[in-house]
Amino acid sequence: MSLEEQEVRSRMPTWRIVAVINFPVQLAAASPPAPGGVFPQKLTPVSRIPDGATLDIDGISITLRPWPGPPLPTLPPGPSGVPDEPVALVFFTAADTHHLALEKVEPLLESFLDNLSFQLQTAIQVFQLEALDVTPPVAVSVTRRFLLYPFPNGYPSAKFLQSIPMGNISTSFHPNLSACLRAASTSARAALRWYVKGMASPYEADKFIFFWIALEILRSESGISIEGPYRAKCGHEIPNCPTCGQQTFREEFGKSIKAFLTDKLGVTPTAANDLWELRQMLHGANDLSPQATSELPRMVLVLRQAVVAALKEALGFSPNDPPLVLAAGASISSRFFLEGTRELDSHDVDLGLSELGVPSGLREIGAPRTTF
Repeated sequence: MSLEEQEVRSRMPTWRIVAVINFPVQLAAASPPAPGGVFPQKLTPVSRIPDGATLDIDGISITLRPWPGPPLPTLPPGPSGVPDEPVALVFFTAADTHHLALEKVEPLLESFLDNLSFQLQTAIQVFQLEALDVTPPVAVSVTRRFLLYPFPNGYPSAKFLQSIPMGNISTSFHPNLSACLRAASTSARAALRWYVKGMASPYEADKFIFFWIALEILRSESGISIEGPYRAKCGHEIPNCPTCGQQTFREEFGKSIKAFLTDKLGVTPTAANDLWELRQMLHGANDLSPQATSELPRMVLVLRQAVVAALKEALGFSPNDPPLVLAAGASISSRFFLEGTRELDSHDVDLGLSELGVPSGLREIGAPRTTF
């Protein structure tokens, strides 16, 4: 970092971003074991939290430590069946606003969450996140700006994005028992099960993948297939085999699935192209960042409408009868944030402010914890 960059940074407010994440515990047999080798032995939860693990990346200080704040409601059970522990993943960075601070920290936050999830073999999520102005000098009762994604929904990581369509779906008020599935093909029944799995998933990315599997199954029975000559990696077409002269035509899957969407299911060419581009997430073309998934909820609705239309035909439902799914309409997210000002307290001072080099005389300790 150049001297000019350091000077500019020194004039910016300092933000502390605390992400409360889950950490699985380890179940260990009591020591010493019960006398006489009695089974089952009593298992005791053992914390796996490394206290004080610290890094500095591009001028951003990162610390992983036990959550020292007020008690939180119980976290969901981890792989051991015991509720996970809350852990504080703490970032310090300089930025003009809390929104800009979050933008700087977000790539690191997602990277650490993925890394920890892989090491621990359980999904690590943010259950609460706060960005707080901790520009020195700081002391208990000083009023500072904050932004809070409250417990339990926390920070909206794009890979766990959820939304609820509002008024987009119409169903029969009294469904009936029907044997229509007995006459449906094996593929149609398989597509229906993937569609039901998509409906049950809480996350938009999962919904898209499961709905897309159903779409591909239904397309395979539609008779819609577009063929084209073999195309080499260099981009040149080779219409005939150079050895035997036979045509090299083969199915072009992308064109075939887009034709199925537009010609059979009433999807616009633009939406069909967008769906195909989003589908490339299956090949790593989408990193599930907020920018890359901004259109995901809308495209899930478009895809869902198309799959429902295809399923109704495959299962013998009238196209004008329920269930009806509309691609147009609103959807809402259960995640929200609060922003404003609040007073610093002893918990804030305890949670890593010493790393800023704040003189102890300005870090007054002892005030009771306040809630917000």
